[in-house]
Amino acid sequence: MPVESLLKDPGLTENDKFADYKRYAEQNLSAFPVYISGNQITPPQGHQKYANNIPSKTEIDSWVNSNRVPQAFGLAMGKTYDADHRLVCIDVDHPGLVKSIQSLFPTPCARFGSKGIGLFYRVDRNDKDMKKSVNLMIPGRNSPAVEYLSVGRFTFIPPSIHRKTGDRYKWVGVPLLTALPQLPPLTSKDLRIIQTIVGLDVDGATVDNLIAGEGTHYATLSLCGALVARGLDAERIIRAVELLFPPEYQGDTLRQIPEMVESAFRKGFDKKQIRPSDGDIDDEDLTDLFADWHYVTNVNRMVNVVTKDVFDKERFDAVMARQVRRATSVYVQWPNASIKKSMTYLPGKPAIVEDSINMWRPSELNPKSGDVQPWIQHIMHFYSEDEVNHMLDWIAHTLQRPSIKPGHAILMGSRYEGVGKDLWLLPVRAAFGKHNVSEIGADSLASQFNEWLVNKHLIIVQEIWSGSRRELSNQLKPLLSAPPDEIMVNEKGVSRYATPNICATIMLTNHKDAVSMAAEDRRYFIIWSDKAPMDPDYYYSFAEWVMDPENQSHVYDYLLKRDVSKFNVKARPPKTAAKTEMVEATMTKAENLVAVIRDFLVEENLGDVVSMPPIYDRLREKYPDNARDVSRIAPSHANYPIKLALKQLGFDPYHKKVHRKKNGIQKSKYIYIKTSVAMHYADMTDSDLFTLAEYPFGQDGKSPTQIIADANDTVDF
Repeated sequence: MPVESLLKDPGLTENDKFADYKRYAEQNLSAFPVYISGNQITPPQGHQKYANNIPSKTEIDSWVNSNRVPQAFGLAMGKTYDADHRLVCIDVDHPGLVKSIQSLFPTPCARFGSKGIGLFYRVDRNDKDMKKSVNLMIPGRNSPAVEYLSVGRFTFIPPSIHRKTGDRYKWVGVPLLTALPQLPPLTSKDLRIIQTIVGLDVDGATVDNLIAGEGTHYATLSLCGALVARGLDAERIIRAVELLFPPEYQGDTLRQIPEMVESAFRKGFDKKQIRPSDGDIDDEDLTDLFADWHYVTNVNRMVNVVTKDVFDKERFDAVMARQVRRATSVYVQWPNASIKKSMTYLPGKPAIVEDSINMWRPSELNPKSGDVQPWIQHIMHFYSEDEVNHMLDWIAHTLQRPSIKPGHAILMGSRYEGVGKDLWLLPVRAAFGKHNVSEIGADSLASQFNEWLVNKHLIIVQEIWSGSRRELSNQLKPLLSAPPDEIMVNEKGVSRYATPNICATIMLTNHKDAVSMAAEDRRYFIIWSDKAPMDPDYYYSFAEWVMDPENQSHVYDYLLKRDVSKFNVKARPPKTAAKTEMVEATMTKAENLVAVIRDFLVEENLGDVVSMPPIYDRLREKYPDNARDVSRIAPSHANYPIKLALKQLGFDPYHKKVHRKKNGIQKSKYIYIKTSVAMHYADMTDSDLFTLAEYPFGQDGKSPTQIIADANDTVDF
């Protein structure tokens, strides 16, 4: 049930404005409102401060008296609530781990939200290790199985509404304010025990295998030995491991657990205090060994933040083999392990950005002032001054302001091969950093794999042209401009993941029909030269110049210092004669009209539920010439341009006419719904669908819910 509807039914009422803010503050704890919209979770700005100080009376009064009703309530973790202790939570997100962890570390207070459970404990306020929050990962999974929540983190508490299920959070056992004096202690040793269970990895078998009851023997044997080494007594180990297995499990491993534990004690695991698989290496050695490494969950890889090396489990274990065996398993169980959500690529930003590793590395070239006239004169020989200046501004802006993606690509064309376009780009490659540049052919664009996009700031497409140009053009669109703000990366052997859509693109061609585009296209700046190449001696000399690192550093310096303060890289690029010729060479008039309408609808932020008449009216208002061409074709015709544009944007016709009665008159119309979100409208009435379709571009900034509510005020029932 969407959170928006929960505000009405059942939702948090005025009685839920939470007088408990004050009750928690009286116990020296910090509770605060949390607002939820879709996947966006918004606590108060700077909520981390509540780990040190309770909310002020002014803050609490403003929350209680606010007209804005929160969907949830947060409680700051790591907050010191008496002279000696902090409040922490073990948030068990994996249902299969709940009973086992509860048996090892029972507590009178827990809260239940959806599938896991949050267990509350106290920790020594002076224990530095317990101030740091930790995400505990099952190897191979993309999200934490257990989260240790301490300073800087918060957890939801009743009567919050779960954003996915729509159910309220509930206390399990004794409510927190009552249980606070009886909370059991939690230590770093206890946390390592939980890490040992969650991080289990024996030749690819993890705790997930135990929970599923599959491939359990060696994983169980290893886990029993590791828990003995952690100092637990036999009874606690046996009970905790047994509770990991599914109730229906009928295999032999379950009855062998007591024998496995007894064997580990006989072998002296409890006296050696060893970690599983890592011998006698101590924490100080691990700190030195793992200093620059982070585990990235969405790709299941180890990443070095300095060298940007990305290793899978086998490669990381092999590299670390001389220092520690099964290094990946050791790392994920290590208390100081750094677990990051993803890799990102943000040129010019720090090595770690929020919860991501930034894979960008600066250029190895150092800028140095010097003469760049040979470089500029070469390109001026083949293209006009205005064209060259736009291209230089585009390149300079991308280097100077790397976080801003250009709104269009550069397409450099020439009638003859060998004029030196690619040669001219050599210093540009060096300025960006060769490791930040990807050079591909048009065949790479057509491939299902796009690993060439990974960690690249500049894409150079060599000899772009394809017999299936329309298909190629569609594949290029997300690469050339933003939105989208992210592009999905599809590497062989790796789960798909998103990377920031930050790259700039330069294309080279000798074909005037290289790329299909509409007349109103704003994704390409196209230049063309009919001039023949210069003599071979010139190119020999020019090649020496551009390959000289000293001259490359001069070009880099020139581009960094070029004044781009008035250059708008997001504006529609200048229209050139070359672009007009390419449009004419690649599209029919009818195709061009559909493309113009499609791009117009994207720019106008088309909604999910639409009808064609309001779209035609807006088109006539903005582009009357195009609307006139549309009017020459009957809306019922299969090739009606608006209909074709909607199809290209992923809309399908609704299976029937929808009806609405207004002012005593029954009206009906055909509508279109975006296929990707059609399920969200499956239960909507005809009248509400009719209303949304009347306003395909929204209405005065109102949400769909507001539009429907306003319309219903005038509907006859």
